Amino acid sequence: MLRPRSPWGNLAGSLFVVAIIFGYGNVFAADPYKSEVIAFATKKQLTPDFHQIFLRGIGCNWLVCLACFLGVQGRDLASKVVGIWFPTFAFVSLGFDHLVANMTFIPLAIWLGAPKITVALYIWKGIIPTLLGNIIGGGLFVATYYWYMYLVSGEMATLTGMRQSATTTPRSLDIEAMAAEKQN
Repeated sequence: MLRPRSPWGNLAGSLFVVAIIFGYGNVFAADPYKSEVIAFATKKQLTPDFHQIFLRGIGCNWLVCLACFLGVQGRDLASKVVGIWFPTFAFVSLGFDHLVANMTFIPLAIWLGAPKITVALYIWKGIIPTLLGNIIGGGLFVATYYWYMYLVSGEMATLTGMRQSATTTPRSLDIEAMAAEKQN
């Protein structure tokens, strides 16, 4: 759940990394790194329109939520890593916008002196449409799908509030067996 302090903590952490590691550490201070960071940020901020960034935010958070879901569903480490890797690879390679991911590169470009990127532009075309798109992508599309699949068309919840089915409940979490053991 998105808590009001969560984006601020992410922004503070990203700005800390930009200032300490990249800024004062001069990691991207020399070319070709500096010019690549500025070109990337310019492409992310100046080229697309507000609605394009908004739509890319929807697709991005849908893939991020899919990565979280697949990571939780994996039973061993390899399946968890593969389940998380593919959706994350997809959103990065497709150029989708994630609020927290953009909180490092765009401020870094501002720090490095990108000529056309300002803090106001970053807020208007970086934070606002991405935040709205991420909320709709994860909070509306993904949550509505899971609500329909698991609460409307799925099995009824047990009295303890836990769900069980042959495909989603591991044997170690068999609710009926646990209840029978408690009564003995």
